[in-house]
Amino acid sequence: MIHWSILYFKFSLFYIGGIRLMGNVTRIMVSPDMNFYDAVTHNLVEMISNPMNQMVFITIYRCNKKSPIVTALTKAAKQIPVFVYVEPKASGMHDENKSLAKYLKKEGCHVLCGMKESPNKAMYNLLKIRRVHFKACLCIADEATEAFYSTGNFILPQRNHAEDFSVRISFKDDPAVIRHLSLDFETIFDLKSIYHDIYEKMLKTIYPAEGQDEKSAYPNLELTPSRVRNYISIVLNSYGYWYLIYDLSKDSMDQSGKLNIQIKTRNIGGKGFSDFVEQLKIYIQRNYDEDALKNLHISIIVRDYISDEAKDTLEKYDFIEMYSGAPYTGYSWHGGYVTINDIVILPSCDTCEWKNRYEMALVLPDHVLQTSVVDNGTNTLQRKFDHEKSLLFRV
Repeated sequence: MIHWSILYFKFSLFYIGGIRLMGNVTRIMVSPDMNFYDAVTHNLVEMISNPMNQMVFITIYRCNKKSPIVTALTKAAKQIPVFVYVEPKASGMHDENKSLAKYLKKEGCHVLCGMKESPNKAMYNLLKIRRVHFKACLCIADEATEAFYSTGNFILPQRNHAEDFSVRISFKDDPAVIRHLSLDFETIFDLKSIYHDIYEKMLKTIYPAEGQDEKSAYPNLELTPSRVRNYISIVLNSYGYWYLIYDLSKDSMDQSGKLNIQIKTRNIGGKGFSDFVEQLKIYIQRNYDEDALKNLHISIIVRDYISDEAKDTLEKYDFIEMYSGAPYTGYSWHGGYVTINDIVILPSCDTCEWKNRYEMALVLPDHVLQTSVVDNGTNTLQRKFDHEKSLLFRV
């Protein structure tokens, strides 16, 4: 077993780099039955087409030339710098992705097609990153600067339903989101070295320097191995994601140690989950008492796969309940999430084990998701969790 003190050092970047959303959200959409146009296409086209934009950054994972998003990008590129990261390794779309990258370049966008094309070789070599899997857009427009994050792909779904999350937020509501996302794009495109003027313009927008000298107003964004390790956004793998949950779980306990964790995921595999449970139990016993374990409850919905090790952990402790099955197999399923008392973690896909993928996770107040939902307010996470649990069988 890997000692958690080692994990804390190794994965401190997960908490530092993760975007913690505790401010007011301009528009958030929780869409188990996603209206794709409202949740993704409309938001992105509106953001990219803003005449106040000074520059646009976007990652595209599964998209094509016919998308209104691509049309908006090519129109914007006629007026302002537009940076597009096209992920070429999306299964089943290799040729189409490469064709899209060539088309966007022809139309004037600054395009990277895969991490091998990134000028940031330190990030590629040091962290062994092979894929950029998160889907996000950042539009720098002074006070109107906005960010968009989604677990969904930016292509119209072939199915009638898609289970995804989307969030759109403005700089005035939460500057931290904009700054973290700008750091992602600056890292991927190596803006400071390659596009220095654009980099300086971006900094002056997201770090207003009124009355301050440049050194104190701007953070140190030098591209060094130390910075790549500690300040980029999240590169998730099984251990890192479970450590993030463990870290936030400790922060969420009240004086009695009460902790209610709900997890919806595609797979539970590897040692990450088992170590998470063991270390959480040890933490509660050390900082509270034996009776405090009565205040711990972990409920899990697993769609596809449960490892034998996870089953052993389940049988060992009575504070865990696990449900399995796949009632929504017809859906495009990216809807994994974790709720910890009053906060929610939305990963960019789900809580599977990720390898060599550049990922992000949003941490939000639970009440924001519960009160700001699509579909006439009928699909809060709690209702959806309880509904799905009723359709599954207990492990």
